[in-house]
Amino acid sequence: GNVFQSTVGGQFTVQMTDNLGCVFKDTFNVYIDSLKLQLSLGNDTNLCYGNTISPISGTNLIKTNWWEPSNDTTLYTTIIGSGNHIINATSYNGCTASDTILINVIGIAPIVGFVTNNVCEKNITIFTDTSTTTSGDSLISWNWNIANFPTLNSSVVSVTIDSAGTFPVLLTVSSSNGCSNTLQSQLVVNPLPIPNFIVDGTCLGEYSYFTNLTSVLGSYTSFWSFGDDSISNIISPTHVFQSLGFYNVKLISTSSYGCVDSISKSVEIKPAPTANFDFSPVCLGNSTYFFDLSQTVPIFPILIWNWNFGDSNTESHQNPNHTYSTTGQYNVQLFIQSLNGCTDTITKIVTVSSPPMAGFIGDSACVGTPINFIDTSYALLGTISKWNWNFGNGNTSTSSSPIVTYNNTGNYTVTLTVTSDVDCINSAIKVIPVYSNPTADFVSSVSIGPPPLAVNFTNNSLDAIYYYWDFGDSEQSQLYSPLHIFADTGNYTVWLKVRNSHGCVDSTNNEIKVVPEIYDLALLNLETTINNGYLSAIIKIANQGTMSIVNPQLVLNTNKNTPIMENYQETILSGETKEYNFVSQIPVSENNMPSFICVKGSLSNGKTEVDYTNNEACKVLIQNQTLLSLFPNPTDNKLNINLNIKAAENSKLEIIDKIGRVVYSNYINMVVGFNHIEIDVSSYSKGKYTLRIT
Repeated sequence: GNVFQSTVGGQFTVQMTDNLGCVFKDTFNVYIDSLKLQLSLGNDTNLCYGNTISPISGTNLIKTNWWEPSNDTTLYTTIIGSGNHIINATSYNGCTASDTILINVIGIAPIVGFVTNNVCEKNITIFTDTSTTTSGDSLISWNWNIANFPTLNSSVVSVTIDSAGTFPVLLTVSSSNGCSNTLQSQLVVNPLPIPNFIVDGTCLGEYSYFTNLTSVLGSYTSFWSFGDDSISNIISPTHVFQSLGFYNVKLISTSSYGCVDSISKSVEIKPAPTANFDFSPVCLGNSTYFFDLSQTVPIFPILIWNWNFGDSNTESHQNPNHTYSTTGQYNVQLFIQSLNGCTDTITKIVTVSSPPMAGFIGDSACVGTPINFIDTSYALLGTISKWNWNFGNGNTSTSSSPIVTYNNTGNYTVTLTVTSDVDCINSAIKVIPVYSNPTADFVSSVSIGPPPLAVNFTNNSLDAIYYYWDFGDSEQSQLYSPLHIFADTGNYTVWLKVRNSHGCVDSTNNEIKVVPEIYDLALLNLETTINNGYLSAIIKIANQGTMSIVNPQLVLNTNKNTPIMENYQETILSGETKEYNFVSQIPVSENNMPSFICVKGSLSNGKTEVDYTNNEACKVLIQNQTLLSLFPNPTDNKLNINLNIKAAENSKLEIIDKIGRVVYSNYINMVVGFNHIEIDVSSYSKGKYTLRIT
C-alpha cells in the first residue's frame, strides 16, 4: 500500500478506490508528540547539596519518569552530589525522551521549614520560619510569597486572609554560604464559625431556653455569657434570670480548627404571672368549683387559662367547675399566659371523696318524753365534722346525738345533714311518728292504817297494755289491780307505771301510811257569828293522831241552852285540819246572851284517844265574866282548867285536900281572855280536892 509521512500534526483525509472504481474517503487527526522537543532540565549549573531540580519545560507531557543516579520517580530529585543528573520520561502517547544536566555542588543548602498558628479566615495568620543550616552557616534572607500578597522578607511574617480556602505559600531562604533553598506548600485557611442563637422563654423566674444555631465546618464548642455574671459552656443551655430588664447575652463559638467568632443579642426579661388556684369541696358526683387566684402585673393581664383536671378533661375558662365520676386523687394543673407571652403552671393534688353515709337511730317518740337521736353516719375517707338536725317541729340542733321533746302527736319529718372533714355533704330523712301517752291512774281502798294493812289497788289507767306496780316496800306486781299487804309501819309511796302499744309510758303515785293505831281529835279554834239574833259556831278540827277520823261527833254547849250534838260527815286524815259549820243556831238577845260557848268532840267509832285535853274548845262571849271549867272530873291523871280573865295577872293556883293540906301550889301568868292550865294529879290519893285561885 501507499505510505504518507508528515512532520507536523493536523487533520488529514485519505481516499481509497478499489479496482471496481468504488471510492471510500475518511478524515482523521494526527497529533505530534513534542516531548523530545520540550523536555529540558536547563543549562548546567552550580547548586547546593539538598537543592532539588525538575524539568523546566515539558512537564505537562510526562506521564512517568525516573532519575539517574537517584532512581527517583517524582518530577523532582534532590541533589546529593556533583555530576550528571538524567531524567528519563515517557509521554502519554508512549513516546520517550531524556535530558541531562551537569550539577556542580558548591555547598549545603539550608533545610526550609515554617509553622503557622491556627489559620482562620479574617484572622491574622503568623508564619514563623523554622529553616536550619549546617554548622557555621547562618540564614541571611527570606522571601515569602503567600497567596496574592506582596513578597515579605522577614523570618516571621503575618497576613490576614479574608476568605477560607487553600492558598499557595512559597518560602525561599538563603544562607551565608551562598546556598538557598525553597519550600512550596499549600496553606489551608479554615472558615470561621457563624454563631447564632434563639431564646425561648424570657419571663422572670422561668427557664430561658437558648438554642444554639451556630453554623460551622466540623464540630465546635460554645461559651455563653448571660449578662448577669452567669456563664455556661453547654451547647444549648437553659438559664433562669432573677431580675427584670435587658441582658446582653453573648455566644462565643469555637470550631474544631480553633477558629472563633461571637454574637451578642439583647434579651428582655419580662414579668411573669404567678399561677395559683383554690377549689371548693371535692365530692363524688357534685360540682367542684375551681377559683383562679393567679397574679400578674396590671399592664400584662392574663389572657389564657388552660385547666387539666387529671381525668382527661380540660377547660379554658378562668373559673370553671367540674364533676368527677370516680373517687381518688387527681393532679389538677392550671396553665396561664399573660399579655406579654409569659406563662406559669401550678399543679395541686385534688382528693375526690365519697359523700358521707348519713343515717341515724330514732323511729318513734312519745309526747312529752325526750327522744335521743343517735347519729350513725360515717365517711369512707375522713370523719364527720358537722351535724345539722331539723326535727320538723321548728327546733334544730348541731349536736351529733341530740335529745328533743315533742309536745304534740303527729308525724314529724326529721332531717339530718352531715358534713365530712373535707366538706362533703349528705342527708338522711325519716318520718317520726309521735304517739300520745297512756294515762296512769289508780285508787287505793285505804290510805292509812295499822299493820298489817291490806290495801286493794284499783287500776283506772287509760290506753295502757302493760302495768308495773312498785309498793315502796321492795315488793312489785304486774297485775292489773293488785291486793297488797303492808307488814310494817312506814310511809310508802306506791308507784304505778304503765306503757301502751307504742312504748309510751306514764306513771303516778299515791302514799300509803302504815302507822301505829293512834287516835287524837283536837279542837283548835272556835269562832262565832251573830246574825239576825242567831248565834252560829265554826270549829276547826285537827287529826293529831295516826289514824283517820271518820264522822266525829261534836257537842255545842253554852251556859244558856241544852247541849246540841251534830255529826261531821267527813273523814279527817292524819295531820289534816278541817272546819265544821254547825247546822244548828242558838237564838240570842241582849238580855239572853250566853257568857261562853264550848264545843266538845269525840270519836264515833268508840276508839280510845291518847289525849282528851284537846277535845274541847271554848270562847268567852261576855268579857267581864270568869269561867271556871274543870275536866275531866273526876280524873286520875291530868286536870284541865279553863279560865276567862278580865285582866292580865299573876295568879296563884292551889289544890287543897279534904283535911286542909295544900298539895299543889304554883303561880301562873294569866293573859287577858281565855287561859288553859294543865296539872298532873296522877300521884294524888283518891278523894275530893278543892281548887283555889287567888
